[in-house]
Amino acid sequence: MSFYGLSVKAVTALAGCASALFVMGWSYSNTYFRLWGVPFVSLEIPRDYIANYGVVSVTNSPIVFSIFFAMIGILLFLIRRWSASCGVECASWILLLYVLLVFFACAVFGRLSAERSFGILQRQEFRQLPRVIVVMKADWLSGDQSSRANLLRQEFTVQGCYRQIFIGKGSSWFARPYPGTDGGGAAESPGVLGVQSQDIQALRVLSQRENCP
Repeated sequence: MSFYGLSVKAVTALAGCASALFVMGWSYSNTYFRLWGVPFVSLEIPRDYIANYGVVSVTNSPIVFSIFFAMIGILLFLIRRWSASCGVECASWILLLYVLLVFFACAVFGRLSAERSFGILQRQEFRQLPRVIVVMKADWLSGDQSSRANLLRQEFTVQGCYRQIFIGKGSSWFARPYPGTDGGGAAESPGVLGVQSQDIQALRVLSQRENCP
């Protein structure tokens, strides 16, 4: 086989792996933020971040991914044997179905990995997310002096009871978890707050890992 032939196959294989990683990352991020109740479209996640989420999806379940990758490899070996005996057109259809199956499997794997990540966070009362004090450029609740608004100001900008979910160009999202009892996970679903990133003046990450009462 010529060097050119090997190069084409190598480039094709790399492109296929990159595409599968992107599909996996998209499925992971879409599922993860949906579980938070955060609109995925509002995040405007860059493409390289999507690929990073694909890597997170793989490292989150390395054993499951190894089994998944081995099954894909075995199926590819079998398809090559089947294709050798059924002509060019038949082989093309088999290859197309194989590619679609791989992408579908990557989407399923990404979704399951995201659900596992969120479940781990939930059981640990979301303490893996950083607690932050968010300094706003102006009072984003201007005119609202209700007890609810005053409590939100206090917890968000003074006490640092909110944890960072995602900081984006357009919008940023934070969660306010509540402590559970006897290590049983968070007491209830955390409140999720979204603000315009342009309204944030500074973020201060706190070292405390426990949730506010």
